[in-house]
Amino acid sequence: TRVERFDRDAFPTEAVYSHLDHVGLRLITCGGEFDRQPRSYRDNLVAFAALIGQGAGG
Repeated sequence: TRVERFDRDAFPTEAVYSHLDHVGLRLITCGGEFDRQPRSYRDNLVAFAALIGQGAGG
């Protein structure tokens, strides 16, 4: 499980959207400085998570 910041121009599409061989989650949001001219953030933050176990009810 980790969180990484990527420049929007170098976003690792394959790594973020490819098929997983495990139960996992990838959450993508805006990050970095806000660029007023194009009205968008310069980076993306991606949280990568993997299921490590199930509780008694699952």
